[in-house]
Amino acid sequence: MSRSPWRRWLRHARAAAVADQPPADPSEAEAWHRRAVAADPGRTLSMVKLADLLRKRGDTAEAETWLQRAADAGDPFAMSTLGDLHLSRGDQAGAETWFRRAAGTGYVVAICNLGDLYRTRDNPVEAEAWYRRAGDDEYAMSRLGSLFAHVGDTGQAETWFRRAAEAGSTYAMDSLADLLRDRGAIDEAEHWLRRGAEAGNDFAMCGLGELLRDRGALPEAERWLRQAANAGNVRAMSALGDLLADGQA
Repeated sequence: MSRSPWRRWLRHARAAAVADQPPADPSEAEAWHRRAVAADPGRTLSMVKLADLLRKRGDTAEAETWLQRAADAGDPFAMSTLGDLHLSRGDQAGAETWFRRAAGTGYVVAICNLGDLYRTRDNPVEAEAWYRRAGDDEYAMSRLGSLFAHVGDTGQAETWFRRAAEAGSTYAMDSLADLLRDRGAIDEAEHWLRRGAEAGNDFAMCGLGELLRDRGALPEAERWLRQAANAGNVRAMSALGDLLADGQA
């Protein structure tokens, strides 16, 4: 896989993350993206951002038109997003078509989406094949860990969660910690929960808070549970409520 397309996908991912924060003036933002596309008809990044703005104001039809235009111009992010759109409508066949087109460019998100699609179809063999095609991508390794955990192969699950955690996946750190805790490796579980919590993963914060509570380190347990609860983690809210109601904190 070449490094140049990877930078392009990363730019799209960052653009999507920024798009989740509403601009101060969506109407003006939309106007500028329209001008950008008019000046440069091949500017797929503006097409994708324009589609996101349109979707947020409820114009899904025009949003899909811009995604289609970007996809036809070869943009893998737009292809994958169209797959997500079809999937949200219950159209698995349409979703698979777009995911396959995006995966054909080497786009890791779409490759993993195909794995997820086959997993929902109870086809773990095909799901595993797609995840493995993504190579050493941390998300794909996490999905492999989740797949093996789902089918009860905890050894393989731990192997893949560990690889993904070492690559920086906070989801994998939390999931690995769960497996380690289940088999009694509490100290190592705490290590991974701390790494995930310090990186901002609210599930890891919650798990760390629960582990510390069980160890009797109540002030620190409360701190992590409160931080996770403030981030919207429902399990942490409940655990924090129990901790405070019992007068332990």
